[in-house]
Amino acid sequence: MRRRLLAAVLLFCAVPSGQAQPRESPVDSVLRAAADHLDAYERALSSVVAEEDYNQRILESPRPVAAMSRRLRSDILLILDGTYGFVGFRDVFEVDGTPVRDREDRLMDLFLRPRADALEQARRIVAEGARFNITPAGVIIHRNVNTPFVALKFLRRANQARSSFSITSGRPDRDQAVVLAFRERARPRLIASRDGRPARGAFTIDPRSGRISRSELVLETGGTTMTIRVSFEEDSRTKLWLPAAMSEHHWSYGGGAVEGSARYSNYRQFRVETSTEIGKN
Repeated sequence: MRRRLLAAVLLFCAVPSGQAQPRESPVDSVLRAAADHLDAYERALSSVVAEEDYNQRILESPRPVAAMSRRLRSDILLILDGTYGFVGFRDVFEVDGTPVRDREDRLMDLFLRPRADALEQARRIVAEGARFNITPAGVIIHRNVNTPFVALKFLRRANQARSSFSITSGRPDRDQAVVLAFRERARPRLIASRDGRPARGAFTIDPRSGRISRSELVLETGGTTMTIRVSFEEDSRTKLWLPAAMSEHHWSYGGGAVEGSARYSNYRQFRVETSTEIGKN
């Protein structure tokens, strides 16, 4: 009996009544709110297509080039993959006011109807459109991640542990929008490159709702530094905060620099019926 009583006393002392639980840090609180927001966001917005009006301009070039600016009009298709988040496809239909193809919804049609080669065909369409990007003469700048949702990958609940985060501006305890900076730590990188450099950037987030109003993504790879900034606004049709504008800047150690600015409109949703697994191709 005495041993049982002693064990009970020791157990009571080890877990005292009313012990305070560890408080959630401001960074963790903002990350949780952002993850909750993205969970709901992705459920509401599984697949979407928008029109993109995209202007590019060469700022520096080692050699003269025929054109210093270009305007592309495209359909941007965004499809949610369970592992990787939103995956973007750009289908150019007009260059400097001249149609380059008939205006039909090629990308959307691929994913609306189940077919095994839908993803491969979509990739060919993207590669076809990438040739219209304007680039300084003699400089190689790969631009295949310049879609407006790509930075949100780093805020998804499944990916948050891959990066370190810090609040650089704002006060969550005062319900102020905060600027949450991040730097990727884990490998393999979420955005692959030849030299495996980590991504970094920042998000402007409402600490209560987790809503993202701005994103910034910086990638340094192959002698090129790329910065992509996106602003989000409420879309009148879907009532969701969607990309309204994107700006990008590419600077190469070879002496070339390009900037771009895009506006997004005419968002519409659709239902994907294909069983293609984006992350396994």
